[in-house]
Amino acid sequence: MKRVVDSLYGTKGGAVASRVAEVRSLIIPSVTTTEKRALDVAEGTVVYDSTANKLCVYTAESGGSSTGWETITSALE
Repeated sequence: MKRVVDSLYGTKGGAVASRVAEVRSLIIPSVTTTEKRALDVAEGTVVYDSTANKLCVYTAESGGSSTGWETITSALE
């Protein structure tokens, strides 16, 4: 299978958009716990917390968490 990579370079702010054909993946931003707590994001934002080594989703300020971030964990059955 041939992998084709097309890159489009924007001129505003050095923005880069890339498209990889025949390869499907989701790239989640990686941040430390301190950086995550300082973010001003919309509800539903997902990040990888590199300090905790866990995925986190921003739910809301009133969700019982002081920062609004919930850690995504898995439970063994």
